[in-house]
Amino acid sequence: MRYLLSVLALLALTAPNLHAQDGGRHVTGTIYSGSFVPSQDLSDGSKFTNGTLYGAGLTLWTGGKLGFRGSVQWARSKTEAVSFSQLENQEPKIILLNADVIVRPSFSLLGLNPYVFGGAGLKHYGLTKFLRADGYTTFAGSGGAGLDLRLNHRWGLLGEARYSFGNFKKYEYDDTQRDWTFAGGLTFRF
Repeated sequence: MRYLLSVLALLALTAPNLHAQDGGRHVTGTIYSGSFVPSQDLSDGSKFTNGTLYGAGLTLWTGGKLGFRGSVQWARSKTEAVSFSQLENQEPKIILLNADVIVRPSFSLLGLNPYVFGGAGLKHYGLTKFLRADGYTTFAGSGGAGLDLRLNHRWGLLGEARYSFGNFKKYEYDDTQRDWTFAGGLTFRF
């Protein structure tokens, strides 16, 4: 993670000013961390617990108000499972790959720039079964909102809340899993 942060910081500091060159189109990178908060128990009462979250993304802004973002989030959770469930004593690593459309209104609140987004992607649960890797991947939808505070032309801070949902059809389960993520981080403009 340190190497990724170093490379992204170096790129952000040395990249040309694309905004001045092409009428508002530019690319921003984001790195963040926060909390993973599952909000749905599984059918037998088992559940994933709150965990930590790390993520990164790139957004192509097409003139300032509309953006297209690709992002990856990595969360670590634990399970609270009923006895004899195959989820018992699991510590899943959850990876969410997203493609989002971001819309930013024309106003700012005390220097904070609000935005909303929605998208779809893949959600992977890294599980173990009898001491060997056993994962599950599904399609997931998501939506949310955030605030971006520009510190200068190149750097900014953000806070974001995301709601994601997708099927969890693994072992004896056939449930919809709903999760919240709350994150804060650093944005930089290439």
